[in-house]
Amino acid sequence: MVLLTKTRIKNILLVDISTYQVSSSEIHRNIFEEKLKLQNILWENRTGRKMARKGLNYSRGLLSLATHLLNAGFQVKYLVHADLLDREKIYDLAKEADAVCLNALTPTIKIAATICTNIKLINPKIVTIVGGPHATSAADETIKKYPDFDFVMIGDGEIRLPLLLKNLENPHHVEGIAFKDSKQQVFLNKLPSNYKLNSEISNNIMPAYSLLTRPLSNYAHNIKTYRGCPYKCNFCVERASWSNSSHSMRDSIQSAVTEIGFLLEHIEEGDIIHFSDTIFNIQWERTHEIAERLMKFEKKATYSFDTRVDLISEEQIKFLNKADFLYCRMGFESLHNEILNVSHKSITMEDQIEASKIIRSVANTTAILAYIITGMPGSTQLSIASDAQAIYNLIDDEIVDIVGNGIFVPYPGTPFYNNPSVYGITIRSKEWEDYDRRSFPVYELENLSSVDIFSGFLSQEKTLCQAYKDKVTNKKIDITSFKYNGLDYAYQNYIRLHTSE
Repeated sequence: MVLLTKTRIKNILLVDISTYQVSSSEIHRNIFEEKLKLQNILWENRTGRKMARKGLNYSRGLLSLATHLLNAGFQVKYLVHADLLDREKIYDLAKEADAVCLNALTPTIKIAATICTNIKLINPKIVTIVGGPHATSAADETIKKYPDFDFVMIGDGEIRLPLLLKNLENPHHVEGIAFKDSKQQVFLNKLPSNYKLNSEISNNIMPAYSLLTRPLSNYAHNIKTYRGCPYKCNFCVERASWSNSSHSMRDSIQSAVTEIGFLLEHIEEGDIIHFSDTIFNIQWERTHEIAERLMKFEKKATYSFDTRVDLISEEQIKFLNKADFLYCRMGFESLHNEILNVSHKSITMEDQIEASKIIRSVANTTAILAYIITGMPGSTQLSIASDAQAIYNLIDDEIVDIVGNGIFVPYPGTPFYNNPSVYGITIRSKEWEDYDRRSFPVYELENLSSVDIFSGFLSQEKTLCQAYKDKVTNKKIDITSFKYNGLDYAYQNYIRLHTSE
């Protein structure tokens, strides 16, 4: 319940829930752990560098929001929920906080709600605010379902969150929020259709890295030069974040380069810095300039990036490889054109293979990862069964080095969730913690049960693991001295959860 008050909000606690732990069966866990180790070996064999991406993640967006709050005169504390030492401090710091702000993905919205419930027990006057992809896509449902969220922030919050915190006695005038008044009446102030983020203010801000409780060398780092995605794939929530290039792009290339220079001063030589833009080379002139400036730094990192297969060219890949962009991640999504058509991916299987061949021909030290989603609308028993062999062939033929496979999830905010019957989807559960690409499917298709989909996924994972083993054997890679340090958050949240490490 919102306590409309004129009490000045001064102390803000930010709780970052950007990663989460998932329970899985022992057989799945064992396959997954072995797969991670083998793909690490193949990645290092391809690039000639050690895989050095740390296990602790943070939300760059939430750290940028922290900068805006500091600039607006608030005192801010920042904790990463996945860090057990940080997690122990949440309730102690909440005792003195005036407001707690949390970010949440769909699988973590319940975690955020539980935290707020517990905080209200020890500090009933605290104001609780949740934002993030799930809150944005399902604001009305979120404010109704979780009574200990006082406000739901829709979309970006850099400008509107400080405004809300300074006007809690009159939140009706703040755009893009949901809340309940003292009589439990729900108010949903939608963002206007012509709303545009002030990119000059928001996109060029340095995240408040000083608020992280550990040295920067302990974290996996990512850089973003624009927001959202202009493409409209039916399975992706990023489709809702794009307005147009002038408002979504980071105005100053220099601000991105300055930020990377700052990170290079604090991380180890060769550590991976990931460009988390949905399509890094969507405007090649900008991408070229960024890469060119990075080459001037004396200290080197290994850069990874996401792109689309239909935006791959020899010239671009050759230049990026020269600038230490050695990890190219592309969305294949499916190995069947009919399924790609249903998803509105606007690419073909042939495009996928051709893109990989281009990379191989001009940048042999660039590792290629292909994202694949099992059980998308349009899938059949035959397509899922045939995918196991197709995935094996991708590795065996060295079309790609790594396959990042996951189970389809009909995330709120996507057409597959909003209109499931149109695509032959029956959603069986709204237990949000199960909306994870490695959990048992929360849906079924007209011709596929949830069991069929999950069994097919496990079969593909087992076959992929075997493909890695065979490739390591065929390449005669010596793995006796290989030391496995984990593969970013995946190891932490899918494997270590169940071990004594």
